Amino acid sequence: GVEVRMASHPVPDQRSVEGAAALMDMIKSKQSDRTLVVCCISGGGSALFCQPRPPLTLQELQAVNSALLASGMGIQEMNVIRKRLEEGKGGRLAAEC
Repeated sequence: GVEVRMASHPVPDQRSVEGAAALMDMIKSKQSDRTLVVCCISGGGSALFCQPRPPLTLQELQAVNSALLASGMGIQEMNVIRKRLEEGKGGRLAAEC
């Protein structure tokens, strides 16, 4: 089946965290040599797929994202920072497959 999840953009919210956790759990539970995972995370994926790295909280990550957006920094530069603050980013989602 296909599951569609929605969340806040451009700053992540609790739905972003819940969706990311559900996806990571699904990937971990379905692993086998024959498992094919197709995951489409379209524009806005940084906000829609959000798992703060402990001990960072969602509220702290929201503040960082808001500051990055207000800074005028380019998306590539923002993503360099984001991938260090969150699980699943920077290739870690693919590594779970």
